[in-house]
Amino acid sequence: MPAFGTVTVRFNHVPQLSGNLRKLAAEAVESAALQTEALAKAAAPVDTGFLRSSIQAEKGDSDLTWEVGVTAEYGIFLEYGTVHMAARPYLTPAVEMVRPQFLREMGDIVEQAVP
Repeated sequence: MPAFGTVTVRFNHVPQLSGNLRKLAAEAVESAALQTEALAKAAAPVDTGFLRSSIQAEKGDSDLTWEVGVTAEYGIFLEYGTVHMAARPYLTPAVEMVRPQFLREMGDIVEQAVP
């Protein structure tokens, strides 16, 4: 999926988890991506609805990798603004709203992995 703006959250130790812990981590990553997609769609400015419909969460190369992207070419200009237009962010606020819960869930999973 072409993306014109990217927000990436990486945890380097997650791939080392095995069994049920990896499954829990995968579920947390998927849930965070889907929540981010929903919140970004709800917050996206609407004229024709194309921007909103172009916001998609997609599974990446593994069960621990998801991306939330915007395929509307003008999405990045609304997110960050231009010299002629103020920013009207919708994706970054969605990520920031999901982040605390995601970090709590991942922390709980890591605590389960460390005896």
